[in-house]
Amino acid sequence: MFRQSVALSVTMICCVGLSRPVSGEAARVVASPTNPVVVRAPPVSVAESVTRRQFSEVLHEKFGLRSPAAPVSFPDISRTDRNYAAIEAAAPYMNEQILCPGCYLHPNFFPDQPVSQSLAAVAIVRILVAQNRMQLPSIAEAEGALAGVSGGRNVPRDAKPYIAAATRHGLVVVDATHGLQSKAVLSQTDLGAILDKAAKIQLPAPPPIK
Repeated sequence: MFRQSVALSVTMICCVGLSRPVSGEAARVVASPTNPVVVRAPPVSVAESVTRRQFSEVLHEKFGLRSPAAPVSFPDISRTDRNYAAIEAAAPYMNEQILCPGCYLHPNFFPDQPVSQSLAAVAIVRILVAQNRMQLPSIAEAEGALAGVSGGRNVPRDAKPYIAAATRHGLVVVDATHGLQSKAVLSQTDLGAILDKAAKIQLPAPPPIK
């Protein structure tokens, strides 16, 4: 059964634009149904934050992403950029519109903008699903899983399966006070912990044919 009870507050905030670090000392939780990890940490500094350029490089390398069939172009990224291949391959998974239905999707990539926690979770879940390493819950299952999460009803409907799956597998970082906020900045440390968890996720092998 997919349903999970987690005492977290989830606040989805619109999306593309400059993200700012959370002010004040905050506890961050890497949510896991069996082994939640609570880390007391200072605000994420600029040096510790993960930029969209860095995140695309990590996704490209760790998950072996291939370039899409149709070239992807961004006004602020040159095809001669050393990171172009990584950005082009990761961009389809980093589309934030699902986190803010109706928001304007800017044509730029914003390579130096910090990555939000919720975008990181959605992007990694998208990749794992595409690689047949994870199955998304249905909307109904996701709503059930998030029903016990404070603020879970505020998650956009189409994003609920991704956020629910990320929470179930410990791929989402949650501030113990303010919950999951899309403008909260993902740190290098948090990303490392999430990637370690993602590397272990595989769908169960099918039962042998008798």
